[in-house]
Amino acid sequence: METNDDAPQLARSAAAVFARRREAFAALLLRHGLPEERGKICPPSSSPRSKAR
Repeated sequence: METNDDAPQLARSAAAVFARRREAFAALLLRHGLPEERGKICPPSSSPRSKAR
């Protein structure tokens, strides 16, 4: 098995991207009149609804 010395940095970068995405989604819900708590418990899906069926 190979190791990747960049793995910790890649994990931090990915976490930051997902945090920004979650914050943007929560802000979108808030702008559309949903309570702030709803945006925190309802993360955006990474796949379109049609694929989820």
